[in-house]
Amino acid sequence: MITVTCDSSIRTEGRAFIAGEGGVNNVTSSGEFNVIAKGQVLLLRESKCADPIVGTHELFHALGFDHSENPNNIMYPTVKCSQEISQDMINHINWLYSFPEVPDLLFEEASASMQGKYLSLSVTIKNHGLTDSYSSKMAIYADDKQIKDFDVESISVGGGKIITLTNILVAQLSVDEIEVRLQNNYEEINKDNNIVVLKIKNS
Repeated sequence: MITVTCDSSIRTEGRAFIAGEGGVNNVTSSGEFNVIAKGQVLLLRESKCADPIVGTHELFHALGFDHSENPNNIMYPTVKCSQEISQDMINHINWLYSFPEVPDLLFEEASASMQGKYLSLSVTIKNHGLTDSYSSKMAIYADDKQIKDFDVESISVGGGKIITLTNILVAQLSVDEIEVRLQNNYEEINKDNNIVVLKIKNS
């Protein structure tokens, strides 16, 4: 959500008149993405340009863009009516909005060990997507045989859960690897990272 407000006063920063201000109020880092929940644009004085240069400049700030060193770029710190949105900005916006607004659950850390027939397991599940996840199942397999599953509740954007389990009985006499899978029926940015395979050192 981006809010736009106006103020009749004129502010100065050094010797330059500031025609407006814009920025991010609430941003969450979720892996490859910085998810902006709130932005704000404050328009301080009327622009003399035919095109809304100031408003567009501040809107791009609210979308997370920094200033440009190119005087012809709309993100240059001072205003010229001939400034334009550069092609690289357009390409970046198109790239960002090419991703569906869905979660992306993944295993960030995982470890497992066996003591006799009993398995101990610890996993960290993160949501690197663009929206909160729904509930999922975490299924545990010992050499391709499912031994247990657990419910995993919703994880917020950029959030995570640490799940630690001990003394899970495994029927097999010998286990070479443990596979942990996140199972759900909703779309994610990447489902390939919903599986982790752990080699077991028996003790």
